[in-house]
Amino acid sequence: MAEYPIVPTTEVANKFLALTERAREHLANLYDSGCWKHYYSEHELVAHARELNRLCDTWAAVTQLGSNGLKALQKPAPPRPNVELSIPQ
Repeated sequence: MAEYPIVPTTEVANKFLALTERAREHLANLYDSGCWKHYYSEHELVAHARELNRLCDTWAAVTQLGSNGLKALQKPAPPRPNVELSIPQ
């Protein structure tokens, strides 16, 4: 039976961190330009900003765990081929 890591690999965590940081920058640009009023109410904008901050913090923590060398966060080794052993009778 194949075993899979419970926690995403460091590479995936880094990609999600970059994605959430990009989304946060985009939201900041919307706010700075005033265009956010076309897409969000003030309450929705604040809620979305808080959620993006929480996601950035979470993925940063997962990325940090990966840099500590935890096995579940390292890229898994390729599976070994199944070898059937025949026992002489």
